[in-house]
Amino acid sequence: MASIKKIEAKRWVKCVCCGGNTVTCEKYWQVYNDNGKQRRGERYCVHCESYAYANNEDIRDGGDDGEAGLRQREDYAAYRAAGCTQEYWTDRDAGYCN
Repeated sequence: MASIKKIEAKRWVKCVCCGGNTVTCEKYWQVYNDNGKQRRGERYCVHCESYAYANNEDIRDGGDDGEAGLRQREDYAAYRAAGCTQEYWTDRDAGYCN
């Protein structure tokens, strides 16, 4: 399983998807392997985040995944407050939760 993180550019970075340049001190998406090393050629500008997920199906959920991750954490918190965390995973696998 890979992971994706939004990090700050130390030098200019070219997006593998759209070819746009991210300049120093701007943020971009970097895909990492399981061992924590950056995947070569897997750098995406902030506008191409959806392409990063589409091109790397092995990216695990979590990290800085924006609005979808926030909704997922809110859903889980509601199930946890009700005392039924196991049902959350069952409902999520069935497609009832985001």
